[in-house]
Amino acid sequence: MGLYTPPWRALCRLEHVCPSRVRIWRTRTVRRGGGTEQEGAPSVTDKDSTWLRGDNYRTRLWTSPGVRDKLSGYQTRALCCCTHRRQGASTDCGRVLQGTACGHVRVLRRSISDTSCSRTRPPWNVMFFGTDDFALECLKILDKSRKCSKTQEEVVGRLEVVSLPSLLPKGLPVANYASDKGIPFHEWPDIGACDHFDVGVVASFGRLLSEDLILKFPYGILNVHPSLLPRWRGPAPLIHTVLNGDETTGVTIMQIRPKRFDVGPIVMQEAFPVPPKCTSKELEAVLSKQGAEMLISVFKDLPERLRTVVEQPREGVTFAPKISAATSCIRWSEQTPEQIIRLERAIGFAVSLLILH
Repeated sequence: MGLYTPPWRALCRLEHVCPSRVRIWRTRTVRRGGGTEQEGAPSVTDKDSTWLRGDNYRTRLWTSPGVRDKLSGYQTRALCCCTHRRQGASTDCGRVLQGTACGHVRVLRRSISDTSCSRTRPPWNVMFFGTDDFALECLKILDKSRKCSKTQEEVVGRLEVVSLPSLLPKGLPVANYASDKGIPFHEWPDIGACDHFDVGVVASFGRLLSEDLILKFPYGILNVHPSLLPRWRGPAPLIHTVLNGDETTGVTIMQIRPKRFDVGPIVMQEAFPVPPKCTSKELEAVLSKQGAEMLISVFKDLPERLRTVVEQPREGVTFAPKISAATSCIRWSEQTPEQIIRLERAIGFAVSLLILH
């Protein structure tokens, strides 16, 4: 199979693994004149093959000779090398690529063996992206985790914060906390250098992150999302959970993917009952603490957690768009008393309900 020239920024739109078209691109580091540069490595052989996950999540062994010669230019610009050791041998493995029937090539999965970071255990250097009270709980526990006593394991080393510009007089909770605690703070889109960070964390950030930014973090970027994905993808899952009358909700920690919100593989997911007659703000307070604790649990064993991610199911996908002025309108002829009560509990903290005669 030939590998065709793909539109690079469309690569991650493809979702499924086609085992017959999986190939490996490898590099090695060489020293010349006191410097370091990359050059193409020899063909992959049976001796230094890499295990990949194939169709139906069955583990298969794939080899591919001479793929390096078929790739050129911007097709390989984001491929990074690392050292992967198997049976005492050191092998430099680049990214796993996937071809499609249409001739496109994509990054299949960024596994731990594909990361260029030598750190394999805590403490992690973390860049945090967030804005509101839900995100604030995650930031607080990350900040606390870098100040552990000698009897506790330090999970976070370096910590910096990225938040959005705000016109509110009192500012955003995450930005205010970072300022009060002296945590280095950046205002989106100026996030500074990311070279010294291991992993990124997103919670209630509301901005799509580019592929280039995601690839700067050896372990990628994780998102703490307050729903049982794929249910309630989008910016307002808590509101729609209450508005719909769900009896069960939860928190999902997933890997960020470019171009689309809340579609990445699930790293960890836990379900929780929705408290009776709770408002969306009360539910936010409960799930924010649960999500923060889950995040620390993931960080304690991050490499292993990322090796066992699970793709989101295709069934049960629902969306949670932002509320609008039309959402706050009460229509007596169309809504039941229970629906009106849920509407008040869901959005009453933000807007006043309007009655349409």
